[in-house]
Amino acid sequence: MKADLLIILTDVDAFYESNPKNNKFAKRIPYINEITDDIISMGEGAGSEFSVGGMKTKLLAAKECSLNGVRMAIIDGSSPTFINDLLSGVDIGTLFDTKMVNLRG
Repeated sequence: MKADLLIILTDVDAFYESNPKNNKFAKRIPYINEITDDIISMGEGAGSEFSVGGMKTKLLAAKECSLNGVRMAIIDGSSPTFINDLLSGVDIGTLFDTKMVNLRG
């Protein structure tokens, strides 16, 4: 199956430079255009008590998507309106896009 965009809904609203649950000053990274080993190492560590794969697994999925020309986004899954916001171009979550193309284009 070919997709244009994979949206991962999660209990964290985006990818951060460090775990926002442990660091209240962690900064959201809105766009990532290359998934490097440094980026993947930023996602290591335990997630929530309900976490299965954690952020590292999401980053590995983003890397796989980028290798296949598919954009991926991580956004907060607590409201279905966030999907529409993302598709409308609102700056939420983190967009992984090797082409850095606007979602509308």
